[in-house]
Amino acid sequence: MEKDRDRDRDRDQVEEIRKRVDAVELISRYVTLRQSGDNYKGVCPFHEDNDPSLTVDPQKKLWHCFGCGAGGDIFKFLMRMENLSFRETLEELARETGVELNGSEGGGERTSLARLNKEVRSHFHRHLTRESVGKKARDYLQARGYGLEMAKRFKLGYALPGWRSLTNRFRGEYGLDLLEEGGLTKRSDEGRPYDRFRDRLIFPITSSSGQVIAFGGRRLEEEAGPKYLNSPNTPLFTKGHALYGLDVARHAITDKERAILVEGYTDVLAPQSVGIENVLASMGTSLTEEQAELLRRYAEEIVIAYDRDGAGERATLKSMRLLRNKGLAVKVAQLPQKKDPADVIEEGGKDEFLRLIEEAVPFHDFYLQVLEDSYDLSSVEGRERALRDSESFLEEIESPPLRHELIRRLKDLLDLPERELEDIFQRGKGGRYGRKKRSTDADGSIAEDGENEGLNLNEWLIRLALEDKITAQKLKEEGLLRELDPQNRFLVEKVSAAREEGRDLGEIMDELDEEEENLLARISLADVPFKEEEIDQASTDVIKRIKNKKSRQRLRALKRELKEKIAQGASNEELEEIQREILEEKRGLEEVNK
Repeated sequence: MEKDRDRDRDRDQVEEIRKRVDAVELISRYVTLRQSGDNYKGVCPFHEDNDPSLTVDPQKKLWHCFGCGAGGDIFKFLMRMENLSFRETLEELARETGVELNGSEGGGERTSLARLNKEVRSHFHRHLTRESVGKKARDYLQARGYGLEMAKRFKLGYALPGWRSLTNRFRGEYGLDLLEEGGLTKRSDEGRPYDRFRDRLIFPITSSSGQVIAFGGRRLEEEAGPKYLNSPNTPLFTKGHALYGLDVARHAITDKERAILVEGYTDVLAPQSVGIENVLASMGTSLTEEQAELLRRYAEEIVIAYDRDGAGERATLKSMRLLRNKGLAVKVAQLPQKKDPADVIEEGGKDEFLRLIEEAVPFHDFYLQVLEDSYDLSSVEGRERALRDSESFLEEIESPPLRHELIRRLKDLLDLPERELEDIFQRGKGGRYGRKKRSTDADGSIAEDGENEGLNLNEWLIRLALEDKITAQKLKEEGLLRELDPQNRFLVEKVSAAREEGRDLGEIMDELDEEEENLLARISLADVPFKEEEIDQASTDVIKRIKNKKSRQRLRALKRELKEKIAQGASNEELEEIQREILEEKRGLEEVNK
């Protein structure tokens, strides 16, 4: 695995980076953390989390979410948040901490693509700013009200009209294969390479950390192909996974706790050009689950400012549901018909656009207005169609209070009793919003079945092995090691061996796969119901409880067998043998509980 190779090659540097990185500071860039005892807690960025389920241990430099089960070390957190490979994460943190990596000038395909994209962005930008070459693109920007300041802030560029300008410039250093892999070069039917972007204003697309991952291009001649042309999916870029302008807007969004979501590139440039900085674009008319998740990391409220045409309205409805189901407050700015944010600012200025944002209507008000505009509610047929529409719309709303509010408002709109609407919408939805309770002991700590913020018995063995209080050898001698499921047995043996060799938790994590890493992080960060001086007694208690559980299971099995043998008319000798085993098991249970 790439991760393992990179860790092995840079093991000393990995440990040095781990020592230098402040886990709380790193994770606080994405999540608001508050101290809770020796640890810190916050809302998990990896699932819809209304409670602070994420725990960060600043000493162990581990994190774990007790809601969704994600967890790991500082490298794992940054990899997930920024969608980076381990090598890219290592390089990012090495730059921050001043640690020099082995072979830092090399890198895999993603690293080479990132370097190529960065150079291509500079290549395009130089063409835009050159007096004669980029005049056509600069004139377009000027006509829309954007000067060179905006071009520099967003690193806008210009692709020359020639068929192989970019290909010839970079093929010698990077090779045609990488240019094609990055979506910069295409091939003709005859196999000849040519530039994907020609005679276009270029919008570099970046990740939230500012890495160039793709490009968008707007035509400058009316008959020159599609109006907008974007990079295809590449190892760095997946359509629907990025938001245009996020790297520029994210600090303003975090400060205001609000993001203004628009459709396209120039819809971002227009507000930014007049000082409205918390604006970003979905790069199309259909927000995706991944983009909604990105927004949830930075904002509390989203104001959608899509075009007021048919496509924009459908996209708004879909986006509202996705964002609302992520726990975000959602409003809709009602732009004039056939106008986009750039048009509003060009014609009415900053104040007019801000007025529309401040007067944005809540989620449910907008939906009800769409129903009124779409159907003739004065007729039975119109109300029937509106009811079918609202059934499918509400089916995807996960918030019970929001569903109830929509139903309450629909009863007047559709002239139907509220109870009847509730029955229609809840039919077949029983239990949809309920959450299964996880089992726990009466003291809320060590549960024999299920999982909670405490640990089940098998997991306690792993935790105690981490604390050097139980070894795999001791469990083997007690006859308990073989009772564990394969994953827990593997972890006990792995942790026990590592601790005997003097290796710390971070080094153990390096040798695990993702599932094992998540489990070990959760076990390591779980609250314990006893003090440090009580840990020896806890070790004894856990072993006793496991033996108790094992004996009770054996007793139940023997009693079932005895009952079945009696029903089958088994011989006295067979029945007596089972009874002797039951007696021995009871004596053993009494011995354990002395």
